[in-house]
Amino acid sequence: MEEPLAGNPDVGLPPEHPTLPSLLKKVGYSSTLVGKWHLGVLPKFGPLKSGYDHFYGFRGGAVDYFSHAFGRDKEDLWDDHVPIHKAGYLTGLLGDRAVDVVKRLREIRPTLHAQPTLQRAALALGSSR
Repeated sequence: MEEPLAGNPDVGLPPEHPTLPSLLKKVGYSSTLVGKWHLGVLPKFGPLKSGYDHFYGFRGGAVDYFSHAFGRDKEDLWDDHVPIHKAGYLTGLLGDRAVDVVKRLREIRPTLHAQPTLQRAALALGSSR
C-alpha cells in the first residue's frame, strides 16, 4: 500500500484483498469493527467493503475525544456508512458499542475487532455455536 493515505482517494486496502473478517464471513461469522478505520476513504474503500458487516467509529487519523471532529469543523463519527452526531466521550462510546455488539450478536457467531483509541491494542472476540 502506498503512503501517505491522507488526501489520496485512490489509495487504500483493496476490497478484494482477503482480510480476517472476509475470511471468517465465509465460514458463518458476523464481524463488527469498533474504533478506527484508516485504510482508505469512501467510496472506494471502507470497513464494509473489506469484510466487516458493521462499523462504528471514525475514519480519519485522529479525532477530538469530545467533539469527535477531525480538525476544526469536520465531525468524524460513523455508524456503518452513515455519519452520526452523538454526545459523549469517544472512548466511552466505543466501549459501549463493543459491549452492545457482543451482547446482541452472541447467538450468531460474532467477531468483534475493537481498537481502543488510548491503548492502541486490538481485541478479537469470537464465539461459535
